[in-house]
Amino acid sequence: MERRPFFVEERVPWSKMCQTLNLKFVSEVGTKQELLKEHFVFLAQKIFNENSLNEDDFKERTVSWTQFNKEPLRERNFTFWQWFDGVVDLTKRCLKNYWSDRLILGFISKQYVQKVLNTQPDGTFLLRFSDSEIGGITIAYIVRGVDGFGQIQNIQPFTAKDLQILSLGDRVRDLKVLKHLFKDKPKDEAFEKYYTKKISNTPGYVPAKITIGLDGDDVSLQLASPSVPGFGMNDLAEAPQAKSYSPPYPHSPGTIYGHDPVLQVNVPQQPDSSVQFPLQNFQISNPYNLDMRIGYPSQQTNYPVPGNFLQGTGISNCVPMNINISESYMDEISDLEDILDCNTKMGWGDTTDISSLNL
Repeated sequence: MERRPFFVEERVPWSKMCQTLNLKFVSEVGTKQELLKEHFVFLAQKIFNENSLNEDDFKERTVSWTQFNKEPLRERNFTFWQWFDGVVDLTKRCLKNYWSDRLILGFISKQYVQKVLNTQPDGTFLLRFSDSEIGGITIAYIVRGVDGFGQIQNIQPFTAKDLQILSLGDRVRDLKVLKHLFKDKPKDEAFEKYYTKKISNTPGYVPAKITIGLDGDDVSLQLASPSVPGFGMNDLAEAPQAKSYSPPYPHSPGTIYGHDPVLQVNVPQQPDSSVQFPLQNFQISNPYNLDMRIGYPSQQTNYPVPGNFLQGTGISNCVPMNINISESYMDEISDLEDILDCNTKMGWGDTTDISSLNL
């Protein structure tokens, strides 16, 4: 076939465009799995801005250069070619094996998703390339209530950066709402070989792992054993557990995506057996019998103060007394000045400010 150098056809038949897109995808990704006819229907819908599901409606159509890589797609700020090239790059970098194993349907519309998932049991899911983001893949799944009514949800798309943090296989494993890959294949059977295997723990460290959940799930981050001297295991057990909440993604319209994924770092509750904090044998001199209380609100723990705590403050000549110093009590500084009335003993006079003691 002759081709004029430096000349770009203004319009090409859609059938020829399909061949070119298929060749581009297969060669760039490095796979033997070519695009299917339903993929070309979706691509035609996108470039011609039509919703027909009949491939015969596009056979005689032609594509202009403007449609291909000049005008942005409807309600988007990128062109058809920019979007398609982003999908190719994502698949090449992160999804080649998933695509080759036919685990990704890929080029399908939300209209097609509704058609195929509405008749499926609860937890059935499929993987498709996002049509609203460049280089993104999303998971669509169906949730059925007790009445059997089904609702289709689309998870916020994952980009190459997301998949480098946590692989697609591990994301599918961690999302408990996903049960069967369309068509009726248990997800563990389909994705098990892509799950990250457990690695042996490094001695002296508490093992941690990254997981993913859906925004709104009741998840909490467990506290690890600290390496702070003087902080005991009993105090750790009594410490309130912090919950992790993730704000919605600013670019995830609720009408498009049902749930946002939330990455969590989970640390086992059990402390590392090699880290010990035996407080029962820890003796501290406290000649002034001060009782310093620190800890969590409404859940305080007593800690003795070392004997050299007050050295250099000039308080060594004060009469010993028992003082309960708490955060709320420090706010009442005038009462504290009355209790620690050392002015006459130290010869400071009436101008001394108790805050200068750095208690």
